[in-house]
Amino acid sequence: MKLFSLFAFGAVFLCFQATIHAEKNKEFQERAEIYSRLIDCDYYKSDEYEYKNFTELSTLPNAQPTGYLARVPVYILGSRDGHIILSPTNTPNKTTDQVYEILLGGWGNTRAVLRKKIRNYAFVDVEAKNILSPVRPLKVVIEVSKDGHINVFTDNNVEPLLSAYDPNPLPVKYISFASFEYANVEYLYNCVSDKSAVLSANSIPKKPAQPSDPSDLQTVPIEDLVHKCKYEEHWENDYKTFHALSDFNTQAEGYQFKVHFYAHGSQDVHVVLSATDKPNLEKDSVYEIIIGGWKNTRHVIRRKKGEEVLEELHLPELLLENKQSKFLIQLTNNNELEVFVGGKLYKPVLWTKDPKPIPVKYISFASNDGNRVLVFYNCEGDKTSNVLSTKETNNLVVPAIHEEEVLNKKCKHYDAWENNYTDTIKLKSLANVQPEGYVVRLPLYIQGVRDAHILLSQSSEPDPNNGYEILLGGWGNLKTLIRKNGEVIAETEEYNVLNEFKPIKVLIEMTRDGEIRVLTEYNTHQPLLQVKDANPLTDLNTLSFTAYFRDIKFWYDCKE
Repeated sequence: MKLFSLFAFGAVFLCFQATIHAEKNKEFQERAEIYSRLIDCDYYKSDEYEYKNFTELSTLPNAQPTGYLARVPVYILGSRDGHIILSPTNTPNKTTDQVYEILLGGWGNTRAVLRKKIRNYAFVDVEAKNILSPVRPLKVVIEVSKDGHINVFTDNNVEPLLSAYDPNPLPVKYISFASFEYANVEYLYNCVSDKSAVLSANSIPKKPAQPSDPSDLQTVPIEDLVHKCKYEEHWENDYKTFHALSDFNTQAEGYQFKVHFYAHGSQDVHVVLSATDKPNLEKDSVYEIIIGGWKNTRHVIRRKKGEEVLEELHLPELLLENKQSKFLIQLTNNNELEVFVGGKLYKPVLWTKDPKPIPVKYISFASNDGNRVLVFYNCEGDKTSNVLSTKETNNLVVPAIHEEEVLNKKCKHYDAWENNYTDTIKLKSLANVQPEGYVVRLPLYIQGVRDAHILLSQSSEPDPNNGYEILLGGWGNLKTLIRKNGEVIAETEEYNVLNEFKPIKVLIEMTRDGEIRVLTEYNTHQPLLQVKDANPLTDLNTLSFTAYFRDIKFWYDCKE
């Protein structure tokens, strides 16, 4: 339906009114200017969530310019729930077919969403309060580039309101409009003023700048990563493709396999390890690993899909929302299944020892409940394949021990709970902790969920204001720091430094020339934390431990 006289009359009237009241009512003037452009448009009105009328993009001038599958300006009038889809077909199936759906003014005109299915598969969901208006048309430009960039701009803003990248862009050919539950929404498109529109510089997709180290694939934009790796896109909990572990270069001494991969998603990275390439997931024993489940709050290993939990960790916000996380899953010859997630280096997330191990030969990936996960594997130039795992030796000199029974026999032991240093241990009573060139060189084992405090004091009583204090796993196991005389002199954010389920080896070094280093068994190439103290404390006498209302176990003075 074309709009001629109605909007022409409205434009003349509003422009006349705007002339009179421009100084007093800027918003009214802006509205008049918008209406004055809306002459000779196609028009559609909807009050229900049904896509009934489809317009072929090829019939709209400039809707498919060079480099784009679609670039469509639309004006929307309504109080809430504006729905637009770009579809490869004019009869999309609501439950099975993929489309690009844009929702503006959802949830009472408070949110905007970009989806890959009708009412499902959200790429991005943002707050957008009062974005729609029943009296002021909202200009929207929807762009889908041939290289997979999807952008939704509003009111000529330089930055898109909604943006996503699809490595396999849909071949969209049609546009359609809808509303929701009697919200009367009006759409104007194919307007005369937009037919000669030229692409603006900010609307052309820009290739992100290359990272300083392209070998660190955790920082590479996903649009570049798709050219470096094999990849899969997952939205549901359906393990469709099983890959042979032999295709992943998984061999390593002491291990049945080691698998490295990257995943881009804010929750629900699901992995199945199986003995066959066609397991019956309802009956067969498999290892199912979930990272970032339950809205990125819990992580589990199961011995059967949906059943028999072997290990579980409650740790929120482990997965990163805007960049990929790197993963390492490995099974030792002693049947220890270990899961690591990478920050600067890999950190342990889950560990279990299975008395009835599954002869794993295949791996499959999935997600859950419409949450998007992109999995990248077998990447070119990936240097993470040599990242330290728990069995490799490093600056800690000898392999770490993870059995409490062994440590209880080889080491002295201290249990902490309250946030209070109550006991002291004389450093001179410990073997080999003050070698030549060091004020102290202290190996430890620590087990706990968070907040391990270690105090090295110059006084005979524990005094944080007269020595160095090291805090590992503070702020919910997210931060590690060093204090000198109560003042922070170094800190770093590294999640999961501590492990609730097994002891982690730690080495604290303080040299006489002021170098202070904190290493863990997961640091191969660099300390977890390092600082140079220009005026070092060289007369340290006592060692103390405490926690922060969580059980922390310390083992020290071990006989290696």
